[in-house]
Amino acid sequence: MSKPELILPSGSVTITECADALFHCIAAHRDLFMRGGAIQELVRDDKGTLSLSVVRPEAFRSRIENYVKVKRWHAVKGDFDLADAICPDETAKALMASQPAERLLPRIRGIASCPVAAQGPQDASGLRAVLSLGKGYHDAAGGILVTDGAEVPTMPTGEAVGYVKGMLDEFSFNTPSDRARATAMLITPALRIGGWLRGHCPIFVIEADQSQTGKGYLLNLLSALYAERPSLIGQKEGGVGSLDESISAAMLAGRPFIQFDNMRGSMASSFLEMVITAGGMVPCRVPHRGEVSVDSSYFTFTLTSNGVETTQDLANRACIIRIRKRTGYAFRTYAEGDLRSHVQAQQSQYLGAVFAVVKAWAEEGCAKNQAENRHDFREWAQTMDFICRNILQEAPLLDGHDGAKESTSNPALVWLRAVAIAIEKSGRMEEDFHAGTLAEISDENDIEIPACRDSSEEARRKRVGVMLKRLISEPENVLEFDAYKVTRNVVERYDKERYEVMATKLYRFCK
Repeated sequence: MSKPELILPSGSVTITECADALFHCIAAHRDLFMRGGAIQELVRDDKGTLSLSVVRPEAFRSRIENYVKVKRWHAVKGDFDLADAICPDETAKALMASQPAERLLPRIRGIASCPVAAQGPQDASGLRAVLSLGKGYHDAAGGILVTDGAEVPTMPTGEAVGYVKGMLDEFSFNTPSDRARATAMLITPALRIGGWLRGHCPIFVIEADQSQTGKGYLLNLLSALYAERPSLIGQKEGGVGSLDESISAAMLAGRPFIQFDNMRGSMASSFLEMVITAGGMVPCRVPHRGEVSVDSSYFTFTLTSNGVETTQDLANRACIIRIRKRTGYAFRTYAEGDLRSHVQAQQSQYLGAVFAVVKAWAEEGCAKNQAENRHDFREWAQTMDFICRNILQEAPLLDGHDGAKESTSNPALVWLRAVAIAIEKSGRMEEDFHAGTLAEISDENDIEIPACRDSSEEARRKRVGVMLKRLISEPENVLEFDAYKVTRNVVERYDKERYEVMATKLYRFCK
């Protein structure tokens, strides 16, 4: 089929007339979109993953030629002649900034690799319908492009609950509420992408007591459930290629999952905190692309760590899930291999289970547990607490969560948790340690002692003593955190150097 002719602004043809004809033609193809005031296109990386990329004016000149045959009026001997043309830079900029571009191009929030459970209209009783959006572009939920995925089957709620809960059965969670928070993590993306939750949603932080515990595997299951490949971000400092720049690039790409992988030490990003709190449009900037406003309510942020130290603000914006290593445990196998391979092979069935849970919640009038006020993001917390308790039959969502937040945002407690893990790995639980020995254990395991500016043995011992004094209150002399308990005992011992009996504080760790 021959391409239609497009006459560039020339002769009597105005910029607006040209733009109206051009963008009517482009809009029908559904491969250029308007997002945050910028024109974006679909690009495919070397792994075959589609993402969104901002189109620059110099590139738009050639993109036009995919849709139309470009013409232009030329003055010839006192008359005008219509001839082939190439769109100049200035004309491309003017067309891209025109009102027809903003009005006619389909708007898009992001891309999904599988069907989406979108929020539908209300019926006469006020209940919301659940729309299953299949492959193609949909203007529902702010504009979503579904790139793939088989049709999602329907199933009874009881069967669906079994599928969702079964994905977590082989993980060892610190508490039943940690498991409930993991279940919430599986359901939250469906509500985010489908437009059910447009407010604030937390970053899901997966903390493990040891390496090779399964925190990354848990997120692999999440990605398999939604047939997604997450945008991975590693530990970075400021400057070129900074953490904030990586976050912006991931959001501009439009994929729904952004994962901070195996973060260690201190993590502070005011931009990330702003994005998680915004619940709407946020400005994203990367080199050579300018600033684009992106809808932050489309994304699910996750983070894995064996002991990251966050700011208090980021901890307040987090949902912390703690898991433990299952030494010697024989994991279940399936015809397809491990659980991840099984979920990938049966992806539409597992996604159908999530859709059924969303549908059951919608039939409850999108109910919330109004009494749950223990998280800053109340819409999310009250919604997920209702779903976890009433539909999935899990424990209360936020029991013990304040303690989990404290153990990630308090530098002294982050240090003590790392020491406790080192003591457990060395098989020395139930032994008595004094502050100097704990300082030595820190040194042997490369555990930084917070705010210790002197590397001498005496300074490190004193700093450890000060931290423990602040952490363990009197007269209880017991601190329980995460999966550990530290008991402080005071005993009298003869000091050979001072020739007197001295009170010595000893610390005992147990599970």
